[in-house]
Amino acid sequence: MSNTNAIANYSYLGTKVTVYNNRMEVQLPGGIFGKKEMIIFRNITSIEKPPLLSCIDIKTSDGKKHRITLSPSDNKKLKEQIESLL
Repeated sequence: MSNTNAIANYSYLGTKVTVYNNRMEVQLPGGIFGKKEMIIFRNITSIEKPPLLSCIDIKTSDGKKHRITLSPSDNKKLKEQIESLL
């Protein structure tokens, strides 16, 4: 499978997540000040679901923590999908 074809797309309150075979791209809201992050799957060290929050925290080997906020059902699907691709 090609690394340029999206496997899944998620969107919630301005946050857009596109999942590929080897990475995911996160577009955070903020208009012209929003930012785009790329998370390579081989760099992920842990994926956590904080209690009582509608988000997932992804920690990478470079020490960064990426918090992604989606709907509760999409959070669960995204977490399972990432874990299956690791």
